[in-house]
Amino acid sequence: MGTPNEPRASTFGLRGLLRVVGVVVLLAFGAVAARGLVKLRAAPFEWHTVQDATMEFLRQEQLLFLVTDRVVTRLDVSLKEGSLLMGWRESVLIGTVEFFCGIDLARIGPDALAWQDGTVVVTVPDPEVLKVAVDTGSLTLFSKRSGLIALRDQLSKRDVRAELERQLEVRARAFAREERLLPGRDDMVRRLNEWAAPLLAAQVNAGVRFR
Repeated sequence: MGTPNEPRASTFGLRGLLRVVGVVVLLAFGAVAARGLVKLRAAPFEWHTVQDATMEFLRQEQLLFLVTDRVVTRLDVSLKEGSLLMGWRESVLIGTVEFFCGIDLARIGPDALAWQDGTVVVTVPDPEVLKVAVDTGSLTLFSKRSGLIALRDQLSKRDVRAELERQLEVRARAFAREERLLPGRDDMVRRLNEWAAPLLAAQVNAGVRFR
């Protein structure tokens, strides 16, 4: 009996690609911070205090929009299996997948912070696929199978659709890497230095640089 084919990206998936960066949300974040979300702290310098303030700042939900890109695309995964005795099965599942790519700020720990020449230097991790969501309402399954395989499925209660749905999520993560859809690290660092660094600098009363 054969084994499932390697999931593949749909040829029309790229045409459905949509990347949205939350610029409007970033502007709103800056406005909210200016009204007091990020409060100034005037206190004698202590590195552990600066570390704690920096970590607290980086955990704010508003920053997620700064370092996250949303991608929507259509993908397909397929399954072909069978034998001369049992006959054959061919199934293809097509659907819309949404995934978020960017920097996981929760991975930034105290070891990623350094004090250099009066500046807090924050080393950020590489961009990655943060979350994948399959739009189950968009899924379409095309399948044909022999009578013997259909009987075997019924007796074993096998759910091929559920199997392909799980493969679709895995395929989305691989698709992002293969098609180089992950945002560039330099771009993520630029966003942080442009939007977040001034706010954090005001909070810790020191220069701030992301790298």
